[in-house]
Amino acid sequence: MDVNRDGFKDLVLFGNNKFNRIRLGRYDANHGMLFINDGKANFKFIPSAGTGLSLKADVRSSIIIGNRLVVGVNDDSLRIYKF
Repeated sequence: MDVNRDGFKDLVLFGNNKFNRIRLGRYDANHGMLFINDGKANFKFIPSAGTGLSLKADVRSSIIIGNRLVVGVNDDSLRIYKF
């Protein structure tokens, strides 16, 4: 999605998985990541403190509806972010 409305598609990434095998442990350090596109396919990471993303959960899906990002979380309610 074009987060900063400059005409270039940016990247919003999610992850986490708490249901791994015991010996692998939980993968739960990702709280959502934003990478801004400069128009030349160079992406700059924006720290979560500057994005408002804080998804400490198992993200299963996401969709853009208008100017909102709707995120589906495993066994929890939807999370909605407005850009």
